[in-house]
Amino acid sequence: MKWFKFYEDLHGSFRIYWRAYGGWSALVRSPYLFLAIVFSCLMFPYWEEAWWQVALNTISNLLGFSIGGYAIWLAIGDQKFTDKLAGPGRDNGKHSPYITVNATFVHFVFVQLLVMLTALLFQAWIPEYNGSVYIQIGTVTWFLSAIGYTLFLYALFMALAAAFTVFRVSQWYDRFIAFEKKTKG
Repeated sequence: MKWFKFYEDLHGSFRIYWRAYGGWSALVRSPYLFLAIVFSCLMFPYWEEAWWQVALNTISNLLGFSIGGYAIWLAIGDQKFTDKLAGPGRDNGKHSPYITVNATFVHFVFVQLLVMLTALLFQAWIPEYNGSVYIQIGTVTWFLSAIGYTLFLYALFMALAAAFTVFRVSQWYDRFIAFEKKTKG
């Protein structure tokens, strides 16, 4: 029974993250996904080759940095400020700003893990021929490479999304401190 509880907890956490992120509508309307698609089309010759090698090298470093940055976000900050951001859901059914910011970081890490798993699958299943990667095995591989490379670029653009999220929080904090100073003095 405890085994199933773990899956229920995981599913519940994933559902909360996905709703706080904005779900499919936020993903489809994301300017970062749009940029990833545009750049993927522009870089067509590159993802036709062994794109997964660059993805694995890049994402493994980015993932460690992202998890470290996420831990720092959770660990530091003014408690009064955090209390203002956190709390029960808003009257309109949306999540608190604290949960929304956390959902952005979780999405960033989640996309990076998807890229890493996709790249590992490509590395395992695309055959090698005479020391070079043999890609000419059909439209399916070409299509999957397009998706994989676009996902890789999306993960890179999500770094920008995470940076803007931190910047937005710093603006909130700046206004919070200004308000605190104004009310004290």
